Amino acid sequence: LLAQRELPPAPQAVHLDALHHWVESAVAARLGAGASGSERDRLRVRGSQFIAAWRFPTTFPAFSELLIDAEGNLWAREFTGIEFNGTQRWTVFDTTGRELGAVQGPPATRLLQVGTDFILGHSIDSLGVETVRMHRLIK
Repeated sequence: LLAQRELPPAPQAVHLDALHHWVESAVAARLGAGASGSERDRLRVRGSQFIAAWRFPTTFPAFSELLIDAEGNLWAREFTGIEFNGTQRWTVFDTTGRELGAVQGPPATRLLQVGTDFILGHSIDSLGVETVRMHRLIK
């Protein structure tokens, strides 16, 4: 163990309504604006069946993603909910485990790479068009 960080004192509880909201977010993210109602209904039913069949933990995780940047720093994406297009907040730790700070990531973007002065991200718009963008990283 290189470093230990105190987690938020009150973890987010998993509620059934949050899981169903996740299904709606997943359906919207997967299908985009041009999908038929029957396709949406089919995916909603599959999502509800998944929720009914699985046992979920009682709380959500503190972090949802980890990434190592070009300098060896650890980027930990704080779990902010189960929506697909939400805001991202990353906490950055150096190689000794010391917290360097927090970074607000571009919304609806999956980080692919973090360089010394850039962030490379992938996003999908409401029409399903995929884009890779480079954002400037100012330290």
